Amino acid sequence: MSNLIPVHIDKLTGKLVAKHIHHPIATATANGYLFQVTVAATVWTIPHNLDTRQLIYQVYDSDYAQVFCDSFKILDENTVELTWGLPQAGYAHIILFGVA
Repeated sequence: MSNLIPVHIDKLTGKLVAKHIHHPIATATANGYLFQVTVAATVWTIPHNLDTRQLIYQVYDSDYAQVFCDSFKILDENTVELTWGLPQAGYAHIILFGVA
């Protein structure tokens, strides 16, 4: 398919960025929220305030290596919870998608 557009999450802003291969200067972004945990914890409760349950997420440790939590739960339209077997510090990027 020639109309696929690679996307990535900017690790400084938490925004989803898409760049078209044939138009590298054209960029699109989506709403997102960057959450940082500086003291390792087994539960991260994240108040993203995006007013939706239509979310995707990526999580990184303090060195920006991607990590995977044990569970990800949407508590309500503005809050999610990540749980870990062992305390973890790092960053969570919460991205809003599919808004009409």
